[in-house]
Amino acid sequence: MELCREPQQERVPLVYITDRPAWGFCRFVGHYIPVHWFVSRVTGDSAGGNLAMATALRLQKESTPQLKLLSLMYPTLQAFDLNLPSYLAHPNRWSTSFCMKDTLIHCMQLYAFGHEPLTSAMVDNTHISQEDRIKYSKFINLDMLPLKYRAKHTPKASSTPRAGTEVDTGVFLDPFFSPLLASDEALRRLPPVYLMTADIDALRDDGFLLASRLRSLGRDLDHQHMEGLEHGFVLFFYYESALEYIENYSSYLKAKL
Repeated sequence: MELCREPQQERVPLVYITDRPAWGFCRFVGHYIPVHWFVSRVTGDSAGGNLAMATALRLQKESTPQLKLLSLMYPTLQAFDLNLPSYLAHPNRWSTSFCMKDTLIHCMQLYAFGHEPLTSAMVDNTHISQEDRIKYSKFINLDMLPLKYRAKHTPKASSTPRAGTEVDTGVFLDPFFSPLLASDEALRRLPPVYLMTADIDALRDDGFLLASRLRSLGRDLDHQHMEGLEHGFVLFFYYESALEYIENYSSYLKAKL
């Protein structure tokens, strides 16, 4: 993980999170999120978007000034339903996306457990109990997606999680791990949100679900969807669209700063 900061009298106006920490979920949330800094804006992309939103949720529990902006670029926001249409559209390395379901499952397990005990169950989307699926369906369901994405795939049915593993799958229900499972109250307390989603991306639907929830709560949201572009395109400088996006995003940040 990389934190880019510009200290000014012990102030940190911007924290940019680019990746998940190697040592795991619990240690990061409990010890690494910089709650002792005055952080006014948090930005993250991909897995860093997960940490950025976890940071915003964590700061709600601290006596710190309110964030002014939460900026998320094609973020990872949940490990609850791995059969969303965008996940099924980009299952593995043979898909057209730089971000694929099998890669996400690999990274999610390393972040949660440090090893990969649930690969088969997560591929089949049977790692969450039916009881919990019903309980949290108000936060993550296909009806919250744009109609054009709902129609492309029918999610597979989920069954009871497979036995024979000693890991606690409750980590996947923790809002610091799966921010889309945060309560409405927690989302209402978020600062203004900038959200960018990419069209060719297993994480596309994570972003649209967040956008749907924020809009339903009347929150301040700027959502920019990049049609025809894949996850990580901002780093591909041979794309004219990437350079154009960076210029536009820089102007947006300057206006917010």
